[in-house]
Amino acid sequence: MDIHLLNALGITNCALFKCSAEEELECLTPELPWLPHVVTLDEKNRLQKKHIPSIFLDDFFLDAGEVWKGDTSFTLSSGFWTEQNEKQVLRLEALAINSESGSRYLVVKNIEEQFDEKRKTLQAARELLLSHHEIVGQHEYIRHKLNSVLRKNKRMQKLVPPIQQAIHNLETGVVILDDKGGLVLDNKASHRLLLCSSTTPSSIRVGELLKGIDAPASFLPTLVKKKAPWQGELY
Repeated sequence: MDIHLLNALGITNCALFKCSAEEELECLTPELPWLPHVVTLDEKNRLQKKHIPSIFLDDFFLDAGEVWKGDTSFTLSSGFWTEQNEKQVLRLEALAINSESGSRYLVVKNIEEQFDEKRKTLQAARELLLSHHEIVGQHEYIRHKLNSVLRKNKRMQKLVPPIQQAIHNLETGVVILDDKGGLVLDNKASHRLLLCSSTTPSSIRVGELLKGIDAPASFLPTLVKKKAPWQGELY
């Protein structure tokens, strides 16, 4: 494992140690400013296993030793851990490597950037989940409103114009069918979502969706008869 190759690959913020036959670890990157907070080196840049400031890394050597003793090419990761001192907080990961060529290495990576990226990704996922819950809540509110209107109107043709206009301007797609699957009312948002056209109205597209989820022919009539809601997600 050439240190120049690591630099060429952009892997610059890591400490690299080469393990000898006597399991002594020579540091090839002693100039890293954060390294003294994790390990102790002697005058020949050899790691002093009896004087390791990091308790987590000291514990990792128990498993790393087994990797280096073996004859099989293998890489063992310590997982992420945090070291904190008065001046800084370090996010680290250690790798014990047994290469195909028979060389043994220890790599201690400063993963601050990856840690921050993962934290940002988790935050974005959390915000997306909250947004999803908000949208689901809005859909549920609209569904209850529609159910309320349906109960008060035996036939949707009798809906007063303001309610029809409200449905028409919703950003949520709405398609209202009768018990035979005939179209009673829809809006522009449903046309966009269902990719409707002059030859393929929303009623047909809904029928295709129901067919796609293997819904029986009695699906819609049963819902109308029981006056029961159904909610699901399609991907």
